Amino acid sequence: MICSEGTTFETGHLRCPPAILRQVCFLWRGLIQSNESLWSTISLTMGHWQGRAEEYLHTAVTDIITQSGTKPLWIQVHGGSNLSAILPAVLLLWDQMHRCTTAKMTNIGKD
Repeated sequence: MICSEGTTFETGHLRCPPAILRQVCFLWRGLIQSNESLWSTISLTMGHWQGRAEEYLHTAVTDIITQSGTKPLWIQVHGGSNLSAILPAVLLLWDQMHRCTTAKMTNIGKD
């Protein structure tokens, strides 16, 4: 589950409000999924992503990229010393850099 305030696994955090809004009802799902602009912001805070949380993160980032279609992206990845745990998700984002209007990576390698 991703919610408007984000989802936390250990100390990892992914923020994506459209994912929860599409769960409200059938009508909202259609509206949210048809509006690529709503999916154009990805904010990821690194932490201790492990096990199933790593798989979830990879799946969630893939979903967000797919839902955003061809819209320009705003990506932020912040902090954490456990880069290897989220590297697959970061590589997915890296492949989309040509679409970015803003891409920020801060405090990488720090807790």
